[in-house]
Amino acid sequence: TSGHMQRALDLFKKHGLYDNSIIIICSDHGYPDVSSGLTGEAMKKFTHDMIITDDNIRVPLIIKYPGCQGGKKVGGVVGTIDITPTIYDILGIPEQNTKFKYRGKSVMDMIRGKEKSTRVIRTDTRLSLANGRATSLRSNRYKYVYYWDQKTEELYDLKEDPYEMKDLLEGKASEKAKEVLITFRKILEERENEINTFNASVLDKNFEKSMSKFFSKKRQEKAERVLITTKCAPKMMMECFLKFSRRVFPNAKIDVLSNEADNKEYGSMGFDTAYSLKQLNEKEVMGSPVTKTSYDIVLYLTENSRLAFVDDNIIRMTKKLKTKKSVMLDYNFESYNRLFSKWIAPMGRYMNRNKKFYKEEPTLLLKDIFLMLRGGVTHNIKRDRLDPIEANSVKKRRDREIILKQKAKQKG
Repeated sequence: TSGHMQRALDLFKKHGLYDNSIIIICSDHGYPDVSSGLTGEAMKKFTHDMIITDDNIRVPLIIKYPGCQGGKKVGGVVGTIDITPTIYDILGIPEQNTKFKYRGKSVMDMIRGKEKSTRVIRTDTRLSLANGRATSLRSNRYKYVYYWDQKTEELYDLKEDPYEMKDLLEGKASEKAKEVLITFRKILEERENEINTFNASVLDKNFEKSMSKFFSKKRQEKAERVLITTKCAPKMMMECFLKFSRRVFPNAKIDVLSNEADNKEYGSMGFDTAYSLKQLNEKEVMGSPVTKTSYDIVLYLTENSRLAFVDDNIIRMTKKLKTKKSVMLDYNFESYNRLFSKWIAPMGRYMNRNKKFYKEEPTLLLKDIFLMLRGGVTHNIKRDRLDPIEANSVKKRRDREIILKQKAKQKG
């Protein structure tokens, strides 16, 4: 990578473009410190986006623009979302003259020494409905982490604990930690609401369009019972889901089926009946009263079908329910074909992402086709799949490894 960057810079200089160019170098993510035990070999079991410690989310950000003071280092928290507003600032284009409103902020005042950063920057490991999702909010001193599947949270003082080993929320939290926690919780809630509100109008249209594929207006009005099932869907998205369902099926009772953790949130939203299982699977549902109710339609909301192979556990569970129609909806509230989501979409997405490598080394395409087909057979036919690894368990493994190394160093 460094060699490619150097050649690009040399081309700018060779053609006399370097001095009058804006050049920004950054990265999409860092990489776990090998001293934490998350070596290249260990990371084969995980994906880098499961790690939300600073070594994995901090990235280099080098900005060169005409007339800049070379070699200057600027402290304070910024994010890659600040890059576009910074470019507009350098070019002298007021933000109100652009088509879009950016959450990011120009860093030019920090570079000029006119401002110190008091920002809180957000990092997410996955999309809103994906499994294994974790979110961090980082200020200059503190870092808040929320694991969405487990609904657990952590808080670290980065000044006193740069390795993020001492969770300030473990045991009895101090008054200062409680104060910082309240601030971060408020920020997270506001930003989640902002994201979901932004998407609400699109989701509304998509939901209505999806339902019209299966039910005419007359049948929508005649529907008597609708069941919604999902795992770890954000509260505001489920509120939209319920609101849209009541409008599309005006005379139907709308029920929800979820696991125990999600039911704590969904149960108070206004569903007619909220059913709860320890886990959403075929075995658990057989002993639930939900199987005694007949539904006109069962809606299963899951992560976007282009992200991964669809989990069969909930699909098999829905087959045990009494319903005239079962429909899968992705996080855009769009229905999709099961065959497409199980085989074609995962392969297409993976290959599109790696097409540049295939041009340089065509044999990789054949190798990847074989691996994807083998993975599809293993997952969809043999149904042999590993249980998903939880993001907070990877963090715990990292912490244990660091502690062991510290103890070994002390003994040595």
